[in-house]
Amino acid sequence: MTLGVRAAVALVAALALATPAACSPKRDVVAGGGRDVLGADGGAGPAQATYEYAAKRPRGVVALAEARRLSAAEARQIVDHLADALDGCARDLEQRGTLVEGAARIIMIAGPHGNVEGFKVTLTPGNDVAANALLCVVAPARAVLFPPPTAAGPPAMAIEITWGPSGAVASGSASAPASASASGSAPAPGSAPAPGSAPASAPA
Repeated sequence: MTLGVRAAVALVAALALATPAACSPKRDVVAGGGRDVLGADGGAGPAQATYEYAAKRPRGVVALAEARRLSAAEARQIVDHLADALDGCARDLEQRGTLVEGAARIIMIAGPHGNVEGFKVTLTPGNDVAANALLCVVAPARAVLFPPPTAAGPPAMAIEITWGPSGAVASGSASAPASASASGSAPAPGSAPAPGSAPASAPA
């Protein structure tokens, strides 16, 4: 196993194991509308401090469970970008009558040039959820551009997303996946396991 593969496997495992501890259905949804944000030092109660940062839009919430080798500003910029993309996409689906409530956990690891190379998504069950996620969650996340890797390793982050019609998100009825079905693949060496599971062994 090369050092690069070994580092990728270790990073995926660390992020995957950290994500369930940050998962807290319903309680991390930020009340209100517009461009509300929530940070661990932003007046959140103990139940809400499990996420490092969260950005709420009328039709969804994107919460940062953990970031590696990213500054706080860089991580928040990515979360805000994904929240904006989610809300715009969800608005279009809502107008078409195809938006449903759903949730996802995503692990992203940067490649040599900052592009997303390691990727794993876990979704709540349902074909409609998967269809929504492909357009509004997976596509924007795969297009994220991270800072280039350093000698310490590649930037990476684990996020959790909930979405649904504007009324459902405002009331907090959209919750994170509990026993979700896995979807997606990681093209990078050492593909990411579903959050909470042991990493698959990589070839030497």
